Amino acid sequence: MKSLQLCNKLPFPIVDGGTMGFHHLTQLLSSDEGDIIHVIAIDSEKQKGSKAKVPVDYITRHQAQYPYLDLAIKPWQAFFNLFTTKSLNIVRFDQTHVHNLIAAQLKKETYDVVFIETLFMMPFYETIKKYHKGKIIYRSHNVEYQIWESLAANEKQPIKKWYLQILAKRLKKYEVQRSFLADGFTSVSLSDIAFYHAYNPNYPALFMPYSFNDFLPMKACEAKVPLSFYFIGGMDWEPNIRAVKFIKDEIVPRLSAANFVGKIYIGGRRMPSEWTSKPTDIIQYVGEINDLDTFLAQQHVLISPLFTGGGLKIKVVEAFAKGIHVITNVESLNSLPAAPNDIAFVANSADEFVDAILSIHRQPNLLAKKEEHIQVMLNAYFLFENNKKKLKAFINSL
Repeated sequence: MKSLQLCNKLPFPIVDGGTMGFHHLTQLLSSDEGDIIHVIAIDSEKQKGSKAKVPVDYITRHQAQYPYLDLAIKPWQAFFNLFTTKSLNIVRFDQTHVHNLIAAQLKKETYDVVFIETLFMMPFYETIKKYHKGKIIYRSHNVEYQIWESLAANEKQPIKKWYLQILAKRLKKYEVQRSFLADGFTSVSLSDIAFYHAYNPNYPALFMPYSFNDFLPMKACEAKVPLSFYFIGGMDWEPNIRAVKFIKDEIVPRLSAANFVGKIYIGGRRMPSEWTSKPTDIIQYVGEINDLDTFLAQQHVLISPLFTGGGLKIKVVEAFAKGIHVITNVESLNSLPAAPNDIAFVANSADEFVDAILSIHRQPNLLAKKEEHIQVMLNAYFLFENNKKKLKAFINSL
């Protein structure tokens, strides 16, 4: 099978859910003999320096091309966009030289399937359709407008709130109109599939989450083992910033009042200096983590208050796969094929997060009650070989 993958940002370095998801598809469709997948991914100022970190063998194997787009939003651009009906989130990507590059690649090569990664690459659908006679699959990582609705709902500054509401409204219109153009779609989230099927119940869909070659056993839960709690996420994504602020401003003061003596480790790139310069008795900021496997091997429980942002929370599934238990809000679990309370400690407020942390800290044996359900879910939906077979069967069915 020969595929072309169009990504809205560079797949390297693999530092967040988006890059993990892009690279995962590349691996799924290049692991069998005879499989070929080529990559076109947008480079931008937001990923400054990332291009140099792409492995040479990856570029060669996948004929990777990285057209540059200036995606920084200029004040004048944001202002004048108000007098149009277009989504500013989308028009930043809709640039002629990218259309020309995609057209040239499709004239040069014949593909069985083209994958459009995220809504932000959907402006190139007509160009793809013009030069490509095979199948087109839209790969949804989130219901994008819902992220902006959440950001608007949580914004306190009136003018910024108003502007975010406009962005969300226009993005929703675009998303509902354009998401159904492809022959089918895959999603990392069951709740997102339900959203799309509410508009078009016959749209061919496949639940295709991030997957793993194997899983580690759940961490020891004896009382003699000192538990370690953590959160990890890039601080260039607003939902992660809000999560850390929630831990810092809402959870930690309550833990201090309850005489909690444990540690919460917070890691991620671009950590603000005003945070790292002010560690507390409970929080330890570890900044960007170069060796994620070593860091996670020392952790027991993920604290993940992600109240904004949609799709599958890869950090949650990754924690499960590494034998780590999870405390998170129900929205972070609705995308998973299991009852939330069976696999995680559900907390939807600061008090509930604190109650869960204190309960686990005092009674580590509580962790064992989730283990069987977690293992059943992982084996059924998150094994690499199984998901590769499901994806190829889905492509052939279209």
